[in-house]
Amino acid sequence: MAEDKARPAPGQWYESLWVTILAGYVFAPVGIALMWRYQRWPLWVKSGLTVFGLTMWVVGTYVSSAYVMPRLV
Repeated sequence: MAEDKARPAPGQWYESLWVTILAGYVFAPVGIALMWRYQRWPLWVKSGLTVFGLTMWVVGTYVSSAYVMPRLV
């Protein structure tokens, strides 16, 4: 019985590590929000991943709009 009280209660599906990583890969802003809200990582890790994720998102959006979309139209 004492072991059950020591074990943390299972969270929601969106609180899990794999959802945070998958969301960060598919759509960076959602993954970043989940990381800051639910993951207990050091501040330097969260800050670095935030800068990296947002940079990749902005660069990807620019490349898509400047080079990919004009060729499709």
